[in-house]
Amino acid sequence: MNLPPPDSQMPEGPDSPDARNVRPTPDAPNPPAAQDAASAPGARQAPRALDIASDAGAKGSAAHFTTTWGHRAFVLVGMGFVVFEIAFLTLYGSDFWFDADVSKLGIPSVLAALLVTHFLLTWMESPSGCRFFAPIWKGRPPVVYKKWISQDETGITFGVRHVIWQAIDSVTATFWGNAQVRSRAVCGPAALEADLVLKFPLGVASVAAQKAFVDRLAGEHPGVALNARLHKRVSARDLKGTALVQCLGGAFMFLVLLDVGHSTFTFLQMMKEYYLCQTSARDDDMAAAREHFAAAENILAHPPPFSWVTNKLLKEGVVGAGVQQSRSEALWRLGRRAEALEAARKAVELAPDRFRFNLRLARL
Repeated sequence: MNLPPPDSQMPEGPDSPDARNVRPTPDAPNPPAAQDAASAPGARQAPRALDIASDAGAKGSAAHFTTTWGHRAFVLVGMGFVVFEIAFLTLYGSDFWFDADVSKLGIPSVLAALLVTHFLLTWMESPSGCRFFAPIWKGRPPVVYKKWISQDETGITFGVRHVIWQAIDSVTATFWGNAQVRSRAVCGPAALEADLVLKFPLGVASVAAQKAFVDRLAGEHPGVALNARLHKRVSARDLKGTALVQCLGGAFMFLVLLDVGHSTFTFLQMMKEYYLCQTSARDDDMAAAREHFAAAENILAHPPPFSWVTNKLLKEGVVGAGVQQSRSEALWRLGRRAEALEAARKAVELAPDRFRFNLRLARL
C-alpha cells in the first residue's frame, strides 16, 4: 500500500492542494520568500509614491531650492566690486608696484576679483561659514548667493537654522519681500505674538520654488496660518521675461564693472607718472621728469573712446580736480609756472567747495 508523503515532502506547484486552496488577499503582507525575491539584486520592484514624486512637493522627500541666475549675477558683481575696490585702495596707498605698468591690468584684476568673490560667497553660505558668522547672523548666511532653503520630512532649513514643520504656527510675507516664520512652541499661546524663529528672503527664488515651499508647508502642517500677501505672491504668474531681464541687468553691471576696472587702473598709472615726475625733478633728473610727465599727459589726453567711466573719472568732479592738482604740482616742479597756475584754477573750478584745492591755488 502506497502512503502519501508527509506534508514536508509534498510537491509544490500550481496544482498542489495548498496552492489551489490559497487565495490572495489585498491586505495580506507578502510572505518572507516574496520579500526576499523582491529585495534580490536585479529584481524589478513596483514604483513607490516616494520614488516617483517630485523632490519639491512630495511629502517625505527632500528638496534643495536655489536662487535665480539673475540674483546670483547681481550678488556676484556687487560683492566683486567691493573686493576689487579693496585691491584698488591697497595699490593707491602703496608704491611696491611702481616698477610695473598697471594700465593694462584693470580687466584681468576685475576677473580675478570676481573669481575670489565667487569662492568667498560660496563659503559664506556653507555650514562652516554660517557657523563662523553665527555670533552676528544667528546661523543665517550673511549673503544669499546660490542656496535658498532646503526642506525634508522633518522641517525647513535656512543656513544652519532648522525649524520642524509642527513647530511652525504662521508664515507671513513682509512688505520688504521677506518670509517670517513664527512659532509658539516656546512662548506658548498666552503670548501676544509668536516668536520669530526664522526669516529669509523670498524674491531671490523663482515663483515656482516659493509655491513649492508653501504647498509642502500646507501638506506637512495643514493648520499653519499664511497671510494674504504670501498667498498673492505664490499665486502670481511666473513670467519667463522676468528672469531674462534680471540676467540682462547682471550682464550690464558686469560690463560697467569691467569699465570701472580699466578706468581705475589707468588712473593709477597716470597718477604714478605725475608723482614720479615730481620726485625725479626734486632729484634734479629733469630728463626722467619730462618723460614721466609726457607719459601722464598722454594717458590724460587719449582716454579710450569706448570707456564712459574714464571720461567721467579723469575730467569731472573731485577725482578730476585731484588729477589737475597733481598735474599742477608736476608742472611747478618742471618750472612751467603759468601752466601750473592754470591747472590749479581748473581744480578749483571742478571742486569749488574743497578746501585743499583752494589752498593750493592761494599758495601759488
